[in-house]
Amino acid sequence: MKNGEQEVFRATVALDPKECLELPVAHFPSKAEVTVCAGGVVLAAYAEKEHDVFSMPEPISDMPLAANMTDPQELYLAGVHVGQYRDPAVEPDSYFKEALKRNPKHIPSLIAMARYEYNRYAFESAKKYAQRAIENLCLYNERPESGEAYYVYAQILEAVGDYERAYTYYYKSAWSADCVNSSMTRIAMLDVGNKDYVSARRHAETALDYGRNNTTAQAVLLLAEKALGGDTTQMVRELLCADPLNYLLRFLSDSSDFYDLLESNPLETCLDLAADLAAMGEYAKIEELLSGLLKAKPNSAQPMLYYALGYFRFLSGKDGTEDYQKRGAGDDRRNLPRAKRRTKNSWRCHQTHGRQPGKNAFGMSFVQ
Repeated sequence: MKNGEQEVFRATVALDPKECLELPVAHFPSKAEVTVCAGGVVLAAYAEKEHDVFSMPEPISDMPLAANMTDPQELYLAGVHVGQYRDPAVEPDSYFKEALKRNPKHIPSLIAMARYEYNRYAFESAKKYAQRAIENLCLYNERPESGEAYYVYAQILEAVGDYERAYTYYYKSAWSADCVNSSMTRIAMLDVGNKDYVSARRHAETALDYGRNNTTAQAVLLLAEKALGGDTTQMVRELLCADPLNYLLRFLSDSSDFYDLLESNPLETCLDLAADLAAMGEYAKIEELLSGLLKAKPNSAQPMLYYALGYFRFLSGKDGTEDYQKRGAGDDRRNLPRAKRRTKNSWRCHQTHGRQPGKNAFGMSFVQ
């Protein structure tokens, strides 16, 4: 740190985002210059032109009250804005619902409400909004310009365990180009859950035709190729060269440095990967993932890890009670969820998000 040409502070420190560096400077310069170097290379530099006197910025203006707005499209856009910026003062559904009071057939608001209810696990309500959206959208044409309404409806059906219909509606959604990538990815994941690896490979390849950087589709393709006995060495090398932080692909390819590369929040990263693997019914892989994390990074041993590990061990047909006890759930086996395991010829299997209706991604808030 310099004050003009005068050096006022110098230190060698580790660039660890978890550590706060306190500068023991008796008289802080009015115009500071800070330089961060490593190996003689300047990584960052900051020069203050004028002393930054703290000043409170002008407060943003409040969003208009939904009841005072008249146009359904304007209300819908206000709801989108509130949702996008996560306004702590209001929920977006207040605008979407007001828009539907003005026009009960306003399709964007119906889709938005279906998605909103889905995201808060109110699946029955979400289903009704999605059905109304599809009914109005397909008044004259069953193949609309956008497949969004079909896709949202398929997500809801998948969440409640209606996999056969979800599969159908993902296909309906994929008729429109804007949803081919996402819909074919979900279809491929359902294929993996049903051990239909030939179809999974075909659908994953179609998804990648419409979005080559789709890391989930890449992982599904890898799983399918490995299950079919294909050589995935070159594919993995090319994909990881293009995106070294594709953690799901790195894990599924048995990369020896997988856990070493988990820096910022290893537990959160692994739980995210577990959600994707659960959508494909890969419970044994999840057990391998979380057990490996415990071994490689013992500091990740938090209650949520044990909860997830016990849950997915149970879904794999094992006893997860010990893991539940470690996170403080007690030894009552009735706390364990009832598993609905996949069978090759049946769609009646455990929810592909690893959850049951009304519960979160790991079915956490239940009392059986």
